[in-house]
Amino acid sequence: MIQAVRQFSHKERSIDMAQTTKNAIRKGFLDLLEQEMLSHGSLTALQITQNTMNVDMSGMTLDQISAMFARLRLSPIVDSVSLSVASTEEGKAATIMDFTVRIELRQPEEVSQ
Repeated sequence: MIQAVRQFSHKERSIDMAQTTKNAIRKGFLDLLEQEMLSHGSLTALQITQNTMNVDMSGMTLDQISAMFARLRLSPIVDSVSLSVASTEEGKAATIMDFTVRIELRQPEEVSQ
């Protein structure tokens, strides 16, 4: 009986740790989005899956996008950043872009090392 309780308790701790990790990743994404991205452009869509965030944005120039990428890459929680789509907004000057950014975060245990 004690062994069964220990196994159950261990499973509960594993679930709690997994949820804590998931929450830390989500908080990291949201902090990054708010601090480094939303102050520079407009959010049009957002998708978060595990440690990957796809962000559709608009209203930034290529220079602003490039500067944002540089800031994102400097973040200790970011593993990689890529630009998957860039186009001009219809009816706007060619310098204003619509784009999608894919950000992959490091696992929380990697960040703390």
